[in-house]
Amino acid sequence: MIRKFAFSLLLILLATKPIFAQGTTLNVAFFYSPTCPHCHTVFQEILPPLMAEYGEQLNVIQVDVTHPDGQALYQEAIRTFNISSERRGVPTMVVNNTVLVGQDEVAAQLPMLLAQGAEAGGIAAPAIEGLRSISADTVSTGTGNALTFLTLLGLFGALGIVGVRYVKLRPIRWKEIRPKTTPIIPILIAIGLTIAGYLTVVALTQSDAVCGAVGDCNAVQASQFSKLFGIPVALLGFLTYALLLGLWAWQRYMPQKRGDVGQIGVLAVTTVGVLFSIYLMSVSLFVIQATCLWCVGSALTLTALLLIEGFTLLREPEQKTRPRTKRGFRRRTV
Repeated sequence: MIRKFAFSLLLILLATKPIFAQGTTLNVAFFYSPTCPHCHTVFQEILPPLMAEYGEQLNVIQVDVTHPDGQALYQEAIRTFNISSERRGVPTMVVNNTVLVGQDEVAAQLPMLLAQGAEAGGIAAPAIEGLRSISADTVSTGTGNALTFLTLLGLFGALGIVGVRYVKLRPIRWKEIRPKTTPIIPILIAIGLTIAGYLTVVALTQSDAVCGAVGDCNAVQASQFSKLFGIPVALLGFLTYALLLGLWAWQRYMPQKRGDVGQIGVLAVTTVGVLFSIYLMSVSLFVIQATCLWCVGSALTLTALLLIEGFTLLREPEQKTRPRTKRGFRRRTV
């Protein structure tokens, strides 16, 4: 079952065209700032239904104006399209020779412009010098998608291994479990707390995350999937790791008859975290089409925690052996 699902995901990944593939026909330049609430509205409310409608045809070239290169490109767009001083600011979207400024203009005119472009056979990238080269650095790449895909496979694999181990040892006599601490567990939890804590600060301050050479962390953080019921997902992750730390401390310092509750709790919470990470990685790969290295690091941390706790907790119960006694010999009497 797991092999079939992994094979299906691989086919989907191979069939997915890169952002700058030749089949892309609707090119749009989007100038934004991570600290701009109106830009977040465009990311979270306006673009998702259009991306769902046009799929790979829609290529939104995202340019962060807070970066020096992005700001230089925005100034080039001002000169190219002669944008007046009162219309300068973000969010700004350029479709063909049409400049849309503000979320209201984008919401009102972008769907119509895309529909007209689709009927006309496509929309060329705006004639802004340097746009194509910088856009390759600000959107997700094939390498990032591959990394997210491999992380997704790792999450499924860890879940499957622990699940098979659970079925093999069923029925488990939970009362017979004796807590066993592993030194690497608090280290992994500390790593998770650091990652989630940093992303929480980025989310609450709406600042620009430090991303690596692969993927686009800010595109993921600005998406509608970065919040759950209005709460930043990063904050939920931080609280999850804090709960894991508390359960590990319970397991470590409580008596054996009570410490097993902490160890079972660590395994249960980690399993839920892995399931939610599968959801987040799937959204990043197939919906947002961007990779967040911080998110990948957190997912790999949870994968390691699940495997370690699974093999530590779900193990064969120790067999109690009776001490061997020497048999006596009865002397025969004649």
